[in-house]
Amino acid sequence: YEDLPVPEPLAASGGGADNAGGPANDTELLNLVGEYLVRCIMSKQWSLREAAIIKMKLMLPDLCTDPGAGSILQPLANVLRGGIEDKIAQVFLSTLGLLDAACKEFEAARLNTHMVNKQLEPTATVLVLKLGENQPRVREAAIDSLLNLAHCEAVGLDFVVRSVTKKLPKKQTGNRIWRPLATRLQLLKDLLLQFGVTGATSTNTIMTFINSNEATSHTFQEVRDAARELTVALHQIVGADVEPYLEPLRLKQREEYDQAFAEA
Repeated sequence: YEDLPVPEPLAASGGGADNAGGPANDTELLNLVGEYLVRCIMSKQWSLREAAIIKMKLMLPDLCTDPGAGSILQPLANVLRGGIEDKIAQVFLSTLGLLDAACKEFEAARLNTHMVNKQLEPTATVLVLKLGENQPRVREAAIDSLLNLAHCEAVGLDFVVRSVTKKLPKKQTGNRIWRPLATRLQLLKDLLLQFGVTGATSTNTIMTFINSNEATSHTFQEVRDAARELTVALHQIVGADVEPYLEPLRLKQREEYDQAFAEA
């Protein structure tokens, strides 16, 4: 911290996670890491926010020993949500490192999945929004992080699929916006290829998401292609089970799908 600026007092700071339930108002976090680190987390200066996240990652193994992984889950979730919401890519990427390390600790501590999911839900919601980012490294890091969460026993596939298939917010929908939906479809395909068809990645869950978002008739080809690729990947596993969901396709589209099924 020698080369870093002095963080603002808590009352004056308002960085990446400035909100009523955020780190500045989190007594547990203050007790856990001390006022200086919380001031850095809340600072308007991104270099301080990033340094604080990196420091917390270094402290994590000790914190998970005392006071214990279960005890730090809620205050840590506040920090994670704020860091993932951060508009500075470097802070966001450092926070994903903290999230990955935290998941490994939660797994090792055998924390209750439901408890972890409940605390990480706001974090996952913000992380899924990052799938619509224009910066490739932010978007790709968000994909990798969500895949890691799905493989983490303390979080799980069901939780990630629920987060990814939630209704897209208004700012990420419309005929002129394609990336958020296309990337979600791509991620669902990745999950399907890695996990196969499960209760979470069922035919109904996947095809309903495609159809409810009208992905096959979207203005942008990127979305239509992503929807077709996901459907083809699913068809390779479940075959004719996808048929009832293909009714919205136009005749020419249906021919393209049949050709893709045959060539897969």
